[in-house]
Formats: sequence, structure tokens, C-alpha cells
Amino acid sequence: MLKAFVVNAHIFGAIVIAFISGLNFIVPVPPATFAPIFLEAGVSMYIVVAGFVIGTTLADSLGYFFGWVGKRYADSSYPAFTERLHDFLGEHHRLVLPVTFAYFAFAPLPNELILIPLALAGYRFRVLIIPMILGNIFHHSLLVFGYQSVFLWLF
Repeated sequence: MLKAFVVNAHIFGAIVIAFISGLNFIVPVPPATFAPIFLEAGVSMYIVVAGFVIGTTLADSLGYFFGWVGKRYADSSYPAFTERLHDFLGEHHRLVLPVTFAYFAFAPLPNELILIPLALAGYRFRVLIIPMILGNIFHHSLLVFGYQSVFLWLF
């Protein structure tokens, strides 16, 4: 029954799983944990990775939105913090995009930890979307192919 559901859900199932998992405060489990279910059901690795990238990017976008909405509140309620954040990111503006990519690609931590401060600092979403997507592609490819290799080796 689970296999039939996964086969029928295909990429949309991967997107939903990744979106829910991408909201780390709801399900603090990486989406790639569910990759073996999709792969065993015959879904292509590339489809699984694409679904995970789309789902986590949507969840990350929601995290950015929360930071963007809270910017005005943070600026008025915590001016010292936001000023330090602006100063720090202003001094290191050349590193923001490469660090964002590296964080999304390699960090096993919630992506909101970097996105919300960037939103509070006023970084535009359209500037951050490319490193977000590329980092998610690299991250999910690494994990899904890694999980697949481990499962083939073990079973």
C-alpha cells in the first residue's frame, strides 16, 4: 500500500515530504531520510532529488518570508542587534552569497538559521534564490546518492 502511494505520488510526494521536512520546527528530519522509500518504489533518483529541491526551496522561502515580515519589528524592538547585523553583513558583503551556497550545500542545520538573519538585514530574495537552489541541489544530490549507495551496500 505504501509503495502504491509513493508510486502514485511520484514527484509531488517528494515535494510534500521535502516541504514538511524543510519546516524544521515541524519535522526535524532531513527529506533525504525518505529517499529509500521513493527509490525502492521505482521513482528515479533524479526525480527524487528534484522533488526534494523544490520542496525544501519552498519551505526555505517561507522561512525567508518570516524574517522579511519580522524585519520592521526587529528594527524597532531590537535596534542594537539589527544594527550589528547590518554592520557585520555590510563589512562582509562579498562573502554572503558563497557562504549562503556553502551553508545550504553542507550544513546539517536548519536553513532558516541563515535565511532569517539575511532577511532581517534586508537581503533581497531574488539575490539569495540562486545560491539557495544550487546549495539545495548539491545537498540533496549528495544525500540521496549517498543513501542509495549505503542501502545497496547493506542490502
